[in-house]
Amino acid sequence: MKRDLVRKQRGDVKPVEKSLPIEPLAARSFGGGWISLTYSHREISSVGGKTHVRSREYRFENGKLESETFEGTLGGAAYGQAIEQAQKLVAAQTNAFLSFFSAFLPPASKDR
Repeated sequence: MKRDLVRKQRGDVKPVEKSLPIEPLAARSFGGGWISLTYSHREISSVGGKTHVRSREYRFENGKLESETFEGTLGGAAYGQAIEQAQKLVAAQTNAFLSFFSAFLPPASKDR
């Protein structure tokens, strides 16, 4: 017992006009470029008990080159704090890197 679930309509066949293939749309442009670069440079120095800060930043985005420059003077304690923070950051990053190799070291002895 075979039964068709879809009924076909019977009628005259109409010819369809031939058309050319559709060309793909061009990629959308995002305002000027596919490349984006950033360069930044900061200097901190201590001269005569004062902290001198100089900062430069260059950005190339959306086809435009932008730059920012900053220079300023702070109290002498700012230099010491900046150096201390940089040393702590380097120590923490070194510790995290070396901890990957701790699995290859022998276990620590407990009689020390």
